[in-house]
Amino acid sequence: MPSKARHPLAERLKAGLKEAIAHVKGELTLKQVDVGDNSLEPMSPQKGRKQPKWDSRLIGTWKSDRRRTFLRYQPKQDSTPARVRKLKSLFGKMTIRWGRGKCYSDYQGTRETSRYELLGTDAGSVVVRILDDSLQPGRIYQIHFEDDYYWIGLGSGLCEYFRRIS
Repeated sequence: MPSKARHPLAERLKAGLKEAIAHVKGELTLKQVDVGDNSLEPMSPQKGRKQPKWDSRLIGTWKSDRRRTFLRYQPKQDSTPARVRKLKSLFGKMTIRWGRGKCYSDYQGTRETSRYELLGTDAGSVVVRILDDSLQPGRIYQIHFEDDYYWIGLGSGLCEYFRRIS
């Protein structure tokens, strides 16, 4: 049986982010993928069921992985080697611990605690909104899982990878 052709990753990511934003505005009810039988069912508004506040795949401690982050990264043509080294030096230092509704980050001794809201999930990712980030409150992130790693798109072709450490 032939498999169904998939849209390019960039298109799927763009569509997922549009859905997350529509959900936040109350224009769309997101669906949850049940990995057991691959069926879609609403996360809410079923009677007596509340929307989950976390996803078990996310819970734990994760460390930024500089090597994997820059494995496929292609710097812009006008980037100097010194600039690329400086950019690379920023990664591999952050640790994030995701709890049930809270995340705790540590970057070279600077610690922050933020609440987060789970907006939606599918078989390979979760969408969260950081509620009280001092720099960008309400920022929405799609976190993609790959084995014992997850990654977040940062723009300009760079995706930061985090490795599970506990």
